[in-house]
Amino acid sequence: MNHPIKRLALTMAAALAGQAATAAPFQAIRHDAFVQSCQALWGKNAARSHWVKDDGQGGLAYAPLNSNGDRIMDFSSAGYMGGGVALPAAPVKATVKPSGSAASDLANIQAAIAKVAALPAVNGVRGAVLLAPGVFLLESPIQLASDGVVLRGSGSGAGGTVLKAQGAGHAMLSLGGAGASLTPIGSAAAIADGYLPSGGNTLHVSDASGFKPGDAVMVRRRASAEWIHLMDMDQLVRDGKPQTWINAGNNNETWLRTVAAVSGNQLTLDIPLSDSFDSGYLGGNGGSVQKYAASGIASQIGAEHLALEGLPNGSGADYGVANLDNLADGWLNDIQAHNFTNGVVVGKQGRRLTLEKVALNHDHNNVDCTGAKAFEFSIAGS
Repeated sequence: MNHPIKRLALTMAAALAGQAATAAPFQAIRHDAFVQSCQALWGKNAARSHWVKDDGQGGLAYAPLNSNGDRIMDFSSAGYMGGGVALPAAPVKATVKPSGSAASDLANIQAAIAKVAALPAVNGVRGAVLLAPGVFLLESPIQLASDGVVLRGSGSGAGGTVLKAQGAGHAMLSLGGAGASLTPIGSAAAIADGYLPSGGNTLHVSDASGFKPGDAVMVRRRASAEWIHLMDMDQLVRDGKPQTWINAGNNNETWLRTVAAVSGNQLTLDIPLSDSFDSGYLGGNGGSVQKYAASGIASQIGAEHLALEGLPNGSGADYGVANLDNLADGWLNDIQAHNFTNGVVVGKQGRRLTLEKVALNHDHNNVDCTGAKAFEFSIAGS
């Protein structure tokens, strides 16, 4: 428990719950009570963070959390177009009305998407496919894989657009390219820092001669037996049997970043790293930085103003809300999803995505909390 990142995780979790930091399991807290406690403290000096403050110039200043230089992560670059940019209002280029047939509804929607995908893009956006009010029946996902195409309903509330799940289990929406590929370029440069703090954006490599500002790079850290043991990941048990889902040496944690500046063997990244690199827990594998080229990643795709209707647990089919992967600068906005076993999945090749006003709700007591199947949001990516 003396490792700073593990201690920080417990401290932050306890701070959110208004409790002292302990090794006890996290406990759920009522949302309304949490909000009220925050409102009661708002405006008092004691409630202001010691580690994140207004820098007086419209930004945030970060103080180190410890002697290692770990800082709270700066999420200023998260979301559509890297944050601070409004979602686009794509002009309507095609309209689809419900047919009453699952096969026809999906075919009509996909035909309209293909039509819009063939239009020229303006600032990366081609246009929106508007779904008229009513119920559309779906036996498989709506595929949004072309740059600049938006799927827009006529509202997520009463009188709006409803996508109703039919047939075998499936996700309702699929946003992103058909398949992304990250191709390494040149040789990887070893990270030379003995300790690279969490929340920092500078690092030293063995040789920075192959890097220049603007390079897209992969920052990698390989899992080690020491790190797995530190995180108690070698102590997992399911159904009375040991469970291991991270093996030493064959699991890479990868951060996709852009080189902002090079000074000697020091690289400055455009976005901070969200975890530390401690040579004492890397088992000799260390970390590395390598240039890469990406392909197969779609962009400027969104789904908005829709209601989605699944089935309660035990109905014989498990439906999901949406999968977002191989996608940059995409979004879900104003999505009301009811009775879905699985929720929103953001895959490893998702980046700069915004999920705004996405609500998942269930009929009373229809959520099966046994096992590890059901979830609301599963987030990977950058």
